Amino acid sequence: SVHQENFKKIVEQSDVPVFLTLTASWCQNCKKLITQMESLSQKVQDRCLFATIDVDVDNDFLQGLLQQIFQKHLEIIGGF
Repeated sequence: SVHQENFKKIVEQSDVPVFLTLTASWCQNCKKLITQMESLSQKVQDRCLFATIDVDVDNDFLQGLLQQIFQKHLEIIGGF
């Protein structure tokens, strides 16, 4: 699981693309997705990394991260 303390190491410093998924412990679909991600991870091995952020545990970090992503997206499309 990715959280504020390890985000830079796991995501930003990764040598391979990172597929980051938001999950919650109460979400049954999230549990199914995690199982599928684990299976797919074995197939792609070192070509891609699958990671999760638990929205209930790291809500403040997640909100800040989403705000940064949204701002960067606006800059890329020339919005602001």
